Amino acid sequence: MKALGGKKQQEEELKEMALRAFSNHEITHKGLDRWRCRNPEKSEHWFEVAILANGTLIVHGDISTAVFGRFSGAEYKLLDWVAGMHDSLGYAREKISIGMGAPLGEEYDPEAARHDLKALAQVCAEEYEEDGEYELERLLEDIEPFNNRSNLLDDIYHATGTMHDTIGMRTTQRVVYAVYAVKKLVELLKRSKWIRIT
Repeated sequence: MKALGGKKQQEEELKEMALRAFSNHEITHKGLDRWRCRNPEKSEHWFEVAILANGTLIVHGDISTAVFGRFSGAEYKLLDWVAGMHDSLGYAREKISIGMGAPLGEEYDPEAARHDLKALAQVCAEEYEEDGEYELERLLEDIEPFNNRSNLLDDIYHATGTMHDTIGMRTTQRVVYAVYAVKKLVELLKRSKWIRIT
Protein backbone atom coordinates (compact mmCIF):
# COMPACT_ATOMS: atom_id res chain seq x y z
CA MET A 1 0.00 0.00 0.00
CA LYS A 2 1.29 3.45 -0.95
CA ALA A 3 2.31 5.61 1.98
CA LEU A 4 0.05 8.62 2.39
CA GLY A 5 0.67 12.05 3.79
CA GLY A 6 -2.03 12.89 6.27
CA LYS A 7 -3.38 10.45 8.83
CA LYS A 8 -6.96 11.45 8.12
CA GLN A 9 -6.46 10.98 4.38
CA GLN A 10 -4.85 7.58 4.98
CA GLU A 11 -7.69 6.48 7.27
CA GLU A 12 -10.30 7.64 4.76
CA GLU A 13 -8.61 5.70 1.97
CA LEU A 14 -8.45 2.58 4.14
CA LYS A 15 -12.13 2.98 5.00
CA GLU A 16 -13.02 3.22 1.30
CA MET A 17 -10.92 0.13 0.55
CA ALA A 18 -12.69 -1.80 3.33
CA LEU A 19 -16.12 -0.71 2.13
CA ARG A 20 -15.26 -1.90 -1.39
CA ALA A 21 -13.77 -5.16 -0.11
CA PHE A 22 -16.91 -6.04 1.88
CA SER A 23 -19.56 -4.46 -0.36
CA ASN A 24 -20.93 -7.76 -1.77
CA HIS A 25 -20.41 -9.93 1.29
CA GLU A 26 -23.12 -12.19 2.62
CA ILE A 27 -23.42 -14.28 5.77
CA THR A 28 -22.41 -17.79 4.70
CA HIS A 29 -22.37 -19.51 8.08
CA LYS A 30 -24.06 -18.83 11.41
CA GLY A 31 -23.23 -20.48 14.69
CA LEU A 32 -23.75 -19.58 18.30
CA ASP A 33 -22.27 -16.06 18.56
CA ARG A 34 -20.20 -16.74 15.42
CA TRP A 35 -20.68 -15.64 11.81
CA ARG A 36 -18.70 -16.14 8.61
CA CYS A 37 -19.10 -13.69 5.73
CA ARG A 38 -17.76 -13.57 2.20
CA ASN A 39 -18.48 -12.42 -1.29
CA PRO A 40 -20.22 -15.35 -3.05
CA GLU A 41 -18.31 -14.52 -6.25
CA LYS A 42 -14.82 -14.33 -4.72
CA SER A 43 -12.88 -15.93 -1.90
CA GLU A 44 -10.82 -12.89 -0.94
CA HIS A 45 -11.51 -10.82 2.16
CA TRP A 46 -13.74 -13.43 3.81
CA PHE A 47 -13.98 -12.99 7.55
CA GLU A 48 -15.37 -14.61 10.64
CA VAL A 49 -16.56 -12.80 13.77
CA ALA A 50 -16.86 -14.59 17.10
CA ILE A 51 -18.05 -13.33 20.48
CA LEU A 52 -16.45 -14.89 23.53
CA ALA A 53 -18.10 -15.04 26.95
CA ASN A 54 -15.63 -12.63 28.57
CA GLY A 55 -16.55 -9.56 26.49
CA THR A 56 -13.99 -10.24 23.79
CA LEU A 57 -14.71 -10.13 20.08
CA ILE A 58 -12.45 -11.79 17.51
CA VAL A 59 -12.33 -10.95 13.81
CA HIS A 60 -10.18 -13.13 11.57
CA GLY A 61 -10.05 -14.69 8.13
CA ASP A 62 -8.57 -13.37 4.90
CA ILE A 63 -7.83 -10.16 6.80
CA SER A 64 -5.44 -9.69 9.69
CA THR A 65 -6.69 -11.08 12.98
CA ALA A 66 -7.97 -8.54 15.49
CA VAL A 67 -9.12 -9.16 19.04
CA PHE A 68 -11.19 -6.43 20.69
CA GLY A 69 -10.84 -6.58 24.44
CA ARG A 70 -12.61 -5.31 27.52
CA PHE A 71 -16.25 -4.79 26.62
CA SER A 72 -18.14 -4.38 29.87
CA GLY A 73 -21.73 -4.22 28.60
CA ALA A 74 -24.20 -6.94 27.69
CA GLU A 75 -22.73 -9.38 25.17
CA TYR A 76 -25.52 -8.88 22.66
CA LYS A 77 -24.44 -5.21 22.35
CA LEU A 78 -20.84 -6.11 21.55
CA LEU A 79 -21.32 -6.15 17.77
CA ASP A 80 -22.89 -2.69 17.73
CA TRP A 81 -20.15 -1.41 20.03
CA VAL A 82 -17.37 -2.50 17.66
CA ALA A 83 -19.29 -1.48 14.51
CA GLY A 84 -19.69 2.00 16.01
CA MET A 85 -15.91 2.41 16.22
CA HIS A 86 -15.77 3.38 12.53
CA ASP A 87 -16.12 6.98 13.72
CA SER A 88 -13.42 6.59 16.38
CA LEU A 89 -10.53 4.52 15.09
CA GLY A 90 -8.33 5.70 17.97
CA TYR A 91 -10.68 3.91 20.35
CA ALA A 92 -10.58 0.82 18.13
CA ARG A 93 -6.74 0.89 18.18
CA GLU A 94 -6.85 1.01 21.98
CA LYS A 95 -9.27 -1.93 22.28
CA ILE A 96 -7.29 -4.06 19.80
CA SER A 97 -4.07 -3.31 21.68
CA ILE A 98 -5.76 -4.44 24.90
CA GLY A 99 -7.29 -7.52 23.28
CA MET A 100 -4.08 -8.63 21.60
CA GLY A 101 -1.71 -7.61 24.37
CA ALA A 102 0.43 -5.54 22.01
CA PRO A 103 0.17 -2.13 20.27
CA LEU A 104 -0.86 -3.51 16.88
CA GLY A 105 -3.22 -0.70 15.93
CA GLU A 106 -0.58 1.81 14.84
CA GLU A 107 2.57 1.80 12.78
CA TYR A 108 5.19 4.38 11.91
CA ASP A 109 5.07 5.87 8.43
CA PRO A 110 7.80 8.30 7.29
CA GLU A 111 5.41 10.13 4.94
CA ALA A 112 2.89 10.58 7.76
CA ALA A 113 5.79 11.90 9.88
CA ARG A 114 6.65 14.46 7.21
CA HIS A 115 3.01 15.57 7.05
CA ASP A 116 2.74 15.77 10.85
CA LEU A 117 5.97 17.74 11.10
CA LYS A 118 4.70 20.30 8.56
CA ALA A 119 1.56 20.75 10.66
CA LEU A 120 3.65 21.06 13.83
CA ALA A 121 5.90 23.68 12.17
CA GLN A 122 2.78 25.75 11.45
CA VAL A 123 1.71 25.50 15.09
CA CYS A 124 5.23 26.40 16.21
CA ALA A 125 5.14 29.54 14.08
CA GLU A 126 2.24 30.69 16.24
CA GLU A 127 3.05 29.20 19.66
CA TYR A 128 6.77 28.47 20.07
CA GLU A 129 9.87 30.60 19.78
CA GLU A 130 11.21 31.22 16.30
CA ASP A 131 14.18 28.93 17.04
CA GLY A 132 11.83 25.96 17.36
CA GLU A 133 10.12 26.81 14.10
CA TYR A 134 13.50 27.12 12.35
CA GLU A 135 14.68 23.77 13.71
CA LEU A 136 11.49 22.05 12.51
CA GLU A 137 11.83 23.62 9.06
CA ARG A 138 15.43 22.36 8.96
CA LEU A 139 14.19 18.86 9.82
CA LEU A 140 11.67 19.03 6.98
CA GLU A 141 14.50 19.65 4.51
CA ASP A 142 16.49 16.64 5.73
CA ILE A 143 15.03 13.30 4.61
CA GLU A 144 17.15 11.12 6.90
CA PRO A 145 15.32 11.73 10.22
CA PHE A 146 12.10 10.35 8.81
CA ASN A 147 13.59 6.89 8.48
CA ASN A 148 14.59 6.83 12.16
CA ARG A 149 11.59 7.63 14.36
CA SER A 150 13.58 7.75 17.60
CA ASN A 151 16.05 10.34 16.27
CA LEU A 152 13.20 12.36 14.77
CA LEU A 153 11.33 12.46 18.08
CA ASP A 154 14.53 13.52 19.87
CA ASP A 155 15.10 16.32 17.33
CA ILE A 156 11.51 17.53 17.67
CA TYR A 157 11.83 17.51 21.46
CA HIS A 158 15.02 19.59 21.29
CA ALA A 159 13.38 22.05 18.88
CA THR A 160 10.13 22.50 20.80
CA GLY A 161 10.85 21.40 24.37
CA THR A 162 7.78 19.16 24.17
CA MET A 163 7.38 15.45 23.46
CA HIS A 164 5.31 14.71 20.34
CA ASP A 165 5.23 10.91 20.37
CA THR A 166 2.34 10.53 17.90
CA ILE A 167 4.31 12.08 15.04
CA GLY A 168 4.26 9.72 12.07
CA MET A 169 1.97 7.14 13.64
CA ARG A 170 -0.94 5.93 11.52
CA THR A 171 -3.79 3.51 11.93
CA THR A 172 -3.06 0.04 10.54
CA GLN A 173 -5.16 -1.72 7.94
CA ARG A 174 -5.82 -4.40 10.58
CA VAL A 175 -7.87 -1.93 12.65
CA VAL A 176 -9.89 -0.48 9.78
CA TYR A 177 -10.70 -3.84 8.17
CA ALA A 178 -11.69 -5.42 11.49
CA VAL A 179 -14.04 -2.56 12.39
CA TYR A 180 -15.57 -2.48 8.91
CA ALA A 181 -15.98 -6.25 8.83
CA VAL A 182 -18.04 -6.06 12.03
CA LYS A 183 -19.91 -3.04 10.66
CA LYS A 184 -20.80 -5.08 7.54
CA LEU A 185 -21.91 -8.02 9.68
CA VAL A 186 -24.19 -5.77 11.73
CA GLU A 187 -25.72 -4.37 8.52
CA LEU A 188 -26.34 -7.90 7.21
CA LEU A 189 -27.85 -9.03 10.50
CA LYS A 190 -30.18 -6.05 10.62
CA ARG A 191 -31.20 -6.59 7.01
CA SER A 192 -32.07 -10.21 7.75
CA LYS A 193 -33.95 -9.13 10.90
CA TRP A 194 -31.71 -11.37 12.98
CA ILE A 195 -32.69 -11.46 16.61
CA ARG A 196 -30.43 -12.93 19.24
CA ILE A 197 -32.24 -15.09 21.75
CA THR A 198 -30.61 -14.90 25.16
